[in-house]
Amino acid sequence: MIIQTRRILAILGGLALSWAAHAATFEDNGTVESIAVGANQVRIDGKTYLLPNRVVESNSPNAGPAILQLKEGMFVVFSGQTGQMDTIESLAIHLRQPTDTTKTSPETP
Repeated sequence: MIIQTRRILAILGGLALSWAAHAATFEDNGTVESIAVGANQVRIDGKTYLLPNRVVESNSPNAGPAILQLKEGMFVVFSGQTGQMDTIESLAIHLRQPTDTTKTSPETP
């Protein structure tokens, strides 16, 4: 009975480890629409992500938390872990100058 219990626990432990090892990840890019520093959240192309203070901007790792460097309209490339709310674990600012998404291109004759 004890051996059988240990075997079951070993199998369950192995399943738990394999599930953790296969956590879903994502990669994406887009334009920053809003930043909520107090909530550690950023909205990019209509989707809200968690952006913890521990995440630094890849091109400026000594500049402090990435969330403090972001401005609306910046184009970013990022990756992270999926969850109840996807969490960004790596972020690079691709275009530091905010893009104006409200202007329309001039019509050509």
